[in-house]
Amino acid sequence: MSILYVNRTVRIKTTQNIISEKSPVEGLPLRQWQVNVLILGPNGDESPAYIFEKCIYRLHPTFRNPIRTKIEAPFALEEKGWGEFTFSISCFFLRGAGEVEFLHELTFQDEVYYLDFNIKVPCHVPELRRVLELTGPVPEAVAPADLTYKTDMEKWIQKLLASDEELATNVVNKIMHHPAVAREVERKPLDECFVVDLRQLPESLLWDIGDYILNEPPVK
Repeated sequence: MSILYVNRTVRIKTTQNIISEKSPVEGLPLRQWQVNVLILGPNGDESPAYIFEKCIYRLHPTFRNPIRTKIEAPFALEEKGWGEFTFSISCFFLRGAGEVEFLHELTFQDEVYYLDFNIKVPCHVPELRRVLELTGPVPEAVAPADLTYKTDMEKWIQKLLASDEELATNVVNKIMHHPAVAREVERKPLDECFVVDLRQLPESLLWDIGDYILNEPPVK
């Protein structure tokens, strides 16, 4: 039940220029800037990063509404300002297949510049495989996903129920340290109890948990 991954390069591209509006800070002109999330093809050609279903920008807290969610590739963010700063962009793969986070530095030295990031993209999800094929080769799927996934899930749940405390603790840690889960937990008050349904977890995380449990030695 191992997850297949394929390598891709994501490009965070920025364009910026000085505008005529008066800057609130003397000596620092006001600039219009835009950031796009792109993916590179085998020949280095750029295209919108359709592997993601949404991207969340976390700007400097001095911005009005500093957390911005974009749901349409290339997830363009347009803003204006006078200062340089570094911010994070969380990008979520299609069909809940996981997420990646990029740190992007906004600078004003060049009118157009970019940062490239090499990432591993899970390709066991049919919809994600289809868009990955637009930007390069994708490994063959090992097995029909639905039937194998459901059958194996029943197997590892039964093994987990019969497991010792160490295996259960390791599974809980895998869940709690997943970026998407950790972010949701951070939003909860410290004194609030909550229950997580397995069906709420990202599919890539479920595959990872199942692969880990089924490859653990049986409980003696």
